[in-house]
Amino acid sequence: MKVFLDRKIILRKDLSNEAIAAYVALRRTSGNTSNTTTYFCINELNYSIRNSLPTVHSYITRMRNGVLELSDKNIIANLKEMKKNEYIADLSTLDIDATSKSSDEHPPFIVISVDDIHRVMNLGTNNDKFSLLRYYCCLMSVINYKKKFGCETIVKLAELSCMARSTIAKYNALFVDKEVIYIGNIDKYMINTNGRVQNIVNHYSRFCDRKAAMNAVAEIEKKKVLLNHTDYNNSLAMKYAYMLKGTKYKYDQVKQIFFYIHGRNESTKKKISETKNKTLKDKMIASLKDETFFKQNYPEFYEIYDKE
Repeated sequence: MKVFLDRKIILRKDLSNEAIAAYVALRRTSGNTSNTTTYFCINELNYSIRNSLPTVHSYITRMRNGVLELSDKNIIANLKEMKKNEYIADLSTLDIDATSKSSDEHPPFIVISVDDIHRVMNLGTNNDKFSLLRYYCCLMSVINYKKKFGCETIVKLAELSCMARSTIAKYNALFVDKEVIYIGNIDKYMINTNGRVQNIVNHYSRFCDRKAAMNAVAEIEKKKVLLNHTDYNNSLAMKYAYMLKGTKYKYDQVKQIFFYIHGRNESTKKKISETKNKTLKDKMIASLKDETFFKQNYPEFYEIYDKE
C-alpha cells in the first residue's frame, strides 16, 4: 500500500518532527477525503505508522502535540477533543491536488510505501524515530517517481530536512545498513565534455528499486571519464606534455588526457568565435593545444567524444 504526501508540507521548515509524523499518520489513516468531520485517536495514529502500539508513553504525548501543531498551522481544521486523546477534525484540508504543477521536475506529491514507513519506525536503533521518519520523507521527495531514483547532495538534503550534515550521513548509513534505501555513490570526479572537473552526486533509491540507481551509476561510469581527486586539470596537462615528449601511457589514461585537452580546446574555440577583442583573441588562439598526436594515433577518440 502507498501513501501520498503533499511535498510542500513535508518540506516546510516551520513544522516540527512531531507535526510531520502526525501528518504522515493522518494521511495514512484518512487518505484523500472530502469528509469535513473525521474521528481519530492518538493511539490509532501511532499504530498506523508503527504497525504496533508504542510502549513508550512519550510517543503518545508527542503525537498529540504534532496534531495540535497541525491545527495551529491550519493544516487541519476545526479540531475538537472529544475526550482524552480522541478528536474529530476537518481533514479535507489534507487533500492533495495531483493536477497542480511543481516548480521543478518533481510532482506535488511524494509516494511512500506503508511497509517502508513501518520499517523506519521500527528500526532497532536509539535514534529518534520521528526524526528518522522526517528525513526519510524528505529523502523520498528528491526521488523521481517515474525513474525510481534521485540525485542530491548532502548539503541540499540537510537543508530540506533541517538537519545537520553529520546527522544526514548517520541516517544514510543506518538506512543502507537496514536495507531501507540504496545509495549509488561514486567517490570520484569526472571530466565533462568541456574539459572541466565535475563532482558526481549520490544516487538514491528505495532498496527495492536499487537496480534503477545502479543502472544510472553504471551509465555514468561507462560514458564519463572518472577521476579519483579534484586536482586533475594540472595533472592531465602535465601528462599531456610528457606524452608529447615520448612518455607512454595506458589507453584509458590517454583517453582521459584527450578528453581534457580536446574539451578545453573546444571551449576555447567557442570563446574565440564570440570575442571581438583582437588582442584577447590572439592570446586564446595561442593557448590552443596541439592535437596532432591524438589525430594520428587515436582518431576513434573524436567519435567517442562526439557521441557524448
